[in-house]
Amino acid sequence: MNKLIIYESIHHQNTYKLCKHLKDKYNFDLISIDELDKDTFNFNNYDLIGLASGIYGFEYSKEIIDLLNSGSIRNKKVFILYTSAMDKDSFSKKIIEVVSTNNKVIGVYHCKGYCTFSFFKWFGGVNKNRPNESDIKLLDSFIENILKSNDL
Repeated sequence: MNKLIIYESIHHQNTYKLCKHLKDKYNFDLISIDELDKDTFNFNNYDLIGLASGIYGFEYSKEIIDLLNSGSIRNKKVFILYTSAMDKDSFSKKIIEVVSTNNKVIGVYHCKGYCTFSFFKWFGGVNKNRPNESDIKLLDSFIENILKSNDL
């Protein structure tokens, strides 16, 4: 089974740390949205696709949303992963809506990430040392459940 994660991780590489863990432990292919050529990339080679992003300005990656809106990814099992400064389920609502237009959302994983955005920088940031080992263990449980329950 071929597994792919498309990610965007800008400021502190919070999201990348999680994606790199999945690549190393579960053999996911990993590609940055900035390196992806949506016109030539063959998504049909993958049985499972993860979309991973930090939350930037209270929004999921615009580039990943644009990729989904282009219709390049269709009829796939997709999971969503994101990191943010706050626990906020509303961050995933828009991405779930866009993904589910052409695909099946099979899970959402979120954890806090180190953040120095806006006024947080005045205090040295929030969520230092996140994601941490506890976040990684929860991510492992999340992925293992997806792999088992979807016969992947």
